[in-house]
Amino acid sequence: MASLVFKTPCGQISGQEENGIGKFLGVRFATASRFEKPVVVTKWDGIYQANKMMPACYQYRAFYDESLATPFYYKEFREGLSFTYSEDCLSLNIFIPLKASKAPVILHFFGGSFTRGSNDEKPLDGTALAKKGMIFIAGSYRLNAFGKVTYQGSPYNLALYDMWAALTWVKNNIAAFGGDPDNITLMGQSAGAISIQALLFNPDFRKEVKGAVLLSGGGFKKGLFAPKSPYLIKRFSKRLKGDLKTMEPKELFDQFYLNEKKDKLSSFTFLPVYDEILIRKKDHKKMPPDMPPLMIGSVKNDIVSFLLPKKIRKYQKHSKTPVYVYRFMHELPGGSKTNFHSADLWYFFASLSHSWRKETEEDKKLEDLMTDYLVNFAAHQDPNKEGLAKWDLKEERIFL
Repeated sequence: MASLVFKTPCGQISGQEENGIGKFLGVRFATASRFEKPVVVTKWDGIYQANKMMPACYQYRAFYDESLATPFYYKEFREGLSFTYSEDCLSLNIFIPLKASKAPVILHFFGGSFTRGSNDEKPLDGTALAKKGMIFIAGSYRLNAFGKVTYQGSPYNLALYDMWAALTWVKNNIAAFGGDPDNITLMGQSAGAISIQALLFNPDFRKEVKGAVLLSGGGFKKGLFAPKSPYLIKRFSKRLKGDLKTMEPKELFDQFYLNEKKDKLSSFTFLPVYDEILIRKKDHKKMPPDMPPLMIGSVKNDIVSFLLPKKIRKYQKHSKTPVYVYRFMHELPGGSKTNFHSADLWYFFASLSHSWRKETEEDKKLEDLMTDYLVNFAAHQDPNKEGLAKWDLKEERIFL
């Protein structure tokens, strides 16, 4: 591996050339004290060594054996990997084409019910996208007690503030990596998609992006996954006892986790909330005419699979800008569970080779097709290109 050194507005940064692309791992985009808004990084001393992943936010698997609690997703996305954990967890992993010039940019935020996940799990490898001319960035944000709890008047929606901080850092610095700061596509899955959609209703936020790709979480302008009143998270936060600002991370997480298990509304408690600063009710009353083009989809065996595709098509119908809809119906190789929530990640990033599943030629062809659509959408806000089967705006694109 050869070393790469670029000069950014923050200072010099060192990464690595690997497999024909450049990798800059563990780039801190912001700092944040507990229960406070993030502060975007604008300068560092010396040469920033971006050669390893930064810690993930504290979560269940930081303290306990995840393989016993959530064995399926542990095996699917994390088995065999090692992670570190910290409250200093706001980082980007950047994958770039070599000698890029004004390349389109995808900034992705992972899912995990706002309580778990990280930007360095197996599917989130940007190598294939970078080889097709994209800059791919895997972003992070604070989770569970560290990103959702409010304490002594602290802000709501800290996780969403983290995402906006990541976008700001990318806008300010990505040109130094060969990216186009005026052509950034946001991408998120599940909690990441829900967060991006909520943020896109903020007029100041959406003018910063050219498009968005929402996997298994977009489409709910109202209802299930739409922003909620602050009441639920405020009530939940009051159940946590002691000086939450200074207590040890494990003690804070344990309180959060025990109360989460008792909370019958936990699926809604940690959603974005109407804080009337970042997320305002008046912005959500009608579909904005300047909403960027979207790609929204779900998988065959998704969460609320009986409802999600219908909500997505309804969202498409009422949108004043293009919305490309897909349904991932493909059955993955191996195991008894071959289509599941988040399965499409492997194919949009062409990373199924990192899975325990045995990749077939059929899988490789589907990966190639889906990455092509994604790259085209990020480049031109339209997945179509000569040589590809047409993706009609009025139809649902089925991936089999």
